[in-house]
Amino acid sequence: MTYTAKTYTVRHHFTVEDGDGPSHFLRLEPAGAELPVLGLGFLTLNLREGTTPQEAEELASLLNKRVVSTGYTEIR
Repeated sequence: MTYTAKTYTVRHHFTVEDGDGPSHFLRLEPAGAELPVLGLGFLTLNLREGTTPQEAEELASLLNKRVVSTGYTEIR
């Protein structure tokens, strides 16, 4: 059996969102086209409980400076 792979890459902007209770998460907001696999959904990075709002903002800032793109590889 032969498989083929197709990779989609897009740019995302990381933003801090308040989760339920004391936790926070980073939302990956599309900066242009979205990954087809997501449809109308979005990706999040869930941060450990106890992460302060300042730490979450610093992490989002660092990721926005250093992450070039987000990818998804589809195997058929």
